[in-house]
Amino acid sequence: MLDRFERFSFAISEISRYWHKITADAMEAYDLKGPYVVYFTALYRYPEGLSAVKLGELCCRDKADVSRAVSVLEKKGLITKDKTKKSQYRAPIVLTEEGRRLAEDMIRKANKAVELGGMGLTDEQREIFYYSLELITKNLQSLSEEGLPKQKQSNPSPIKMILFDLDGTLLPMDQDAFVKTYFGLFAQKMAPYGYDPNGFMKAIYSGVAAMVKNDGTKKNEDAFWKDFTGIYGEAAMEHLPIFDEFYRNEFQQVQQVCGFNPESNHAIKTLKEMGFRLTLATNPLFPPVATQSRIRWAGLDQDDFEWITTYDNSSFCKPNPNYYKEIIEKLGVKPEECLMVGNDVSEDMIAETLGMKVFLLTKDLINKENKDISAYPQGSFTDLLNYIKSL
Repeated sequence: MLDRFERFSFAISEISRYWHKITADAMEAYDLKGPYVVYFTALYRYPEGLSAVKLGELCCRDKADVSRAVSVLEKKGLITKDKTKKSQYRAPIVLTEEGRRLAEDMIRKANKAVELGGMGLTDEQREIFYYSLELITKNLQSLSEEGLPKQKQSNPSPIKMILFDLDGTLLPMDQDAFVKTYFGLFAQKMAPYGYDPNGFMKAIYSGVAAMVKNDGTKKNEDAFWKDFTGIYGEAAMEHLPIFDEFYRNEFQQVQQVCGFNPESNHAIKTLKEMGFRLTLATNPLFPPVATQSRIRWAGLDQDDFEWITTYDNSSFCKPNPNYYKEIIEKLGVKPEECLMVGNDVSEDMIAETLGMKVFLLTKDLINKENKDISAYPQGSFTDLLNYIKSL
């Protein structure tokens, strides 16, 4: 079985590596990035044009990546958009004549590479290979969505999954200082693009409120952008690359108002060694890049967690109990097999209403409603480990 896994994973990895090198080398001649080849082939197949949304779906790329690519290709005169459309984000994107010539050249080279890559295969073997590859892809897609069949844990505790909040829990911070610095930098970044700082901050708050009120009918990302474009119009979607740029650059300055607690690192490492499954149950109001940054600031790695909630993979927010319900249903655990650890009485301890156990970290305690917390197991990370060992 191990040999089968090694052969499969190594072969797929090597195919991907060599293919990316071939496309990168081919695209270098046009002063373009290798990954852009998928956009050319998709647009070539649809000469009538594709919206940015449809292009992203067909190419399995996120909105920010599509926006960046469209911006580059449009400047190079390889694509054009229908300028008469009210919403440029939904306007059809079409290859120019030069773009079509370039796409045809790419497709010829790709077909030649596939032909040479399959040397030695008979037509029958080739057909079996593609059938097998498509079947494996379909099976792996199902596994990625539903998860692997759960095996019995070596951990004897009734608790199988431990969910951790991030801000104020694993990453020490003053919430007010964090929000003030974060939004201030964001407004400053967007001002040159026509966003009045005060109006922009109000729009961000409004988008956050829309996510918090999300009833599960859409992803939080869609709830935010529906609200935000309701204020600024669909043209705001053109600035997605600027939002992405902000989180990768200026947002990193926010780390200066956050702390660091080595005890959180020790706790995560210890619990992993004990065999517990770990989930980062941080309020999903941020895109992945912002959450990944805050994980790094805490001295942790995203691979420390089986699941991380972000605004693009969640349909509810804290303190809605359905936020926690969505997580455990996705990960295939029962409420009584879970422990939620956090510092916010209203947002984190609400998990108890589903039947989860909870632990309240008190170092950066948030208790806006001044609730009685005496009934909750509570204390430091050391107290948390002792509590878990006692279960």
